[in-house]
Amino acid sequence: MDIAVDVDGCGYSFVDACKDWHRGYIEHLIESLGVDAANEAAAWTVENPATCWDFPLVDWGMKDYETFGKYVRSGVYAKRIFWLGQPDPEWVELLSLLRAEGHRVHLTTNRSVPGSKAATEAWLTDHDIEYDSLIFTKDKTIVSADLLIEDNIDNILAWSFDRPVIVWRQPWNDELEVAPGIFECQRGTRVADIMHTIRALEAAKAGCVRP
Repeated sequence: MDIAVDVDGCGYSFVDACKDWHRGYIEHLIESLGVDAANEAAAWTVENPATCWDFPLVDWGMKDYETFGKYVRSGVYAKRIFWLGQPDPEWVELLSLLRAEGHRVHLTTNRSVPGSKAATEAWLTDHDIEYDSLIFTKDKTIVSADLLIEDNIDNILAWSFDRPVIVWRQPWNDELEVAPGIFECQRGTRVADIMHTIRALEAAKAGCVRP
């Protein structure tokens, strides 16, 4: 089976990476623009947990996505965001198990900031993560795969129109309900849940029955 697996929000904690860059960003602003320019960034409440997809504005108090975009770009350029951070252990275990059972793993990500490709490839290499392809795209539906494992609600709903998708549960997608074609994996039992679903999908396909 060809399986598309999302990176950010599943294997890589983009939220934590952005939190970790906060102090460095303030120092960057002070050095380049002065103390006054850093005051706004210093007031951001990045210690708050991400409760929704719009966490930079809702939870952290950034004024708009242009501001957040500058923040992320500076973190990538400084070789912090996308470069540093530990992969989720369940995600790593899952990828290894999928490939061990003969599935082809296609890592997918919407990273479009300049430098993202080099950062992503370096991070995967640094952590000895094996995969069959790495695809950069906002539209996950263009990926040629039988199944998607994803945390973004928009991607989940778009994919589930004609192919099964497994929801990697996070606070920002907890309100999404399971429906035909949409399955889930819970925190702490993700690997077991996903493998169970994949085996059920394979059995259903062999018997031409939708699980």
